[in-house]
Amino acid sequence: MAPLPFDPNDPPARPPSACADYLMWSMAYRLHRDHRSSADGFCVTCVPGQFSPCIGRYLAVRGFLTSRNLPDLLPASERL
Repeated sequence: MAPLPFDPNDPPARPPSACADYLMWSMAYRLHRDHRSSADGFCVTCVPGQFSPCIGRYLAVRGFLTSRNLPDLLPASERL
């Protein structure tokens, strides 16, 4: 898999200039921020006991890539 064009652990809040869909980037950023890891490695938003990264964090990364028109950076098994 090719490297991502952003740090998936600390993406920028503002959409990059190469972004094709600013609204999607902004929504993905909120989802990413809301589904952060706690000190003990669990998601702070999901039900108790959900390890991080959770599905919310995974979907946020998909949103970042889709907003940049880069879904091919996902492994083939994870593409819709």
